[in-house]
Amino acid sequence: KQWYQRRVHGDSNIGVIFEMKFLLALLVLVAGVWAQDTYKCPDGWMLEEDRSGCRCFLLSDGESVTKDDANILCAFHQGWVAELDHPGINYWLKSKLLDITDVGEYAQFWLGATTEGRHDPDHNQGVWTWPHKGSEVGWFDWADGEPNDYHNENCLVLHEYHDIFFPWARDYFWNDFSCDESAHYICEKECQLI
Repeated sequence: KQWYQRRVHGDSNIGVIFEMKFLLALLVLVAGVWAQDTYKCPDGWMLEEDRSGCRCFLLSDGESVTKDDANILCAFHQGWVAELDHPGINYWLKSKLLDITDVGEYAQFWLGATTEGRHDPDHNQGVWTWPHKGSEVGWFDWADGEPNDYHNENCLVLHEYHDIFFPWARDYFWNDFSCDESAHYICEKECQLI
């Protein structure tokens, strides 16, 4: 009876309130962990997440191939040649390439977009499409003087550019490129929800 009277009259209300707050905080924490989406990529692939979703990228290990061969290799990995459909993915990927390539390597990497029409640096970019997504390229990150359609360049690469006097000041930009030439490849695939 004394225990009941203390409970009713507030002698141990502080302990009960503390226990309830603790249990509520624990419940919120557990619910937050369960509700959080966790994504993963296969071994060797890099995970990129942003507000539009997530995707996995695989960079070729020193191997340079034609665009057709890049399509085949990416399909073998259940993916496609990378399609950078908004600037955030482009800038994320450029930063990764700058981290893994050597200064002055002038490396270039296939991207998925292709064109059939005329394109030149005089404000005629042509119509470029992402074949896997089946959509037209809606924005561009061309290097200066690109695209120039030099000898029928209907494919797209990310190409390293830098000043010969300051080779560490470098970046990757889009360049139209002959589909029959060789470049490294970047594969893309959907990420998996764990």
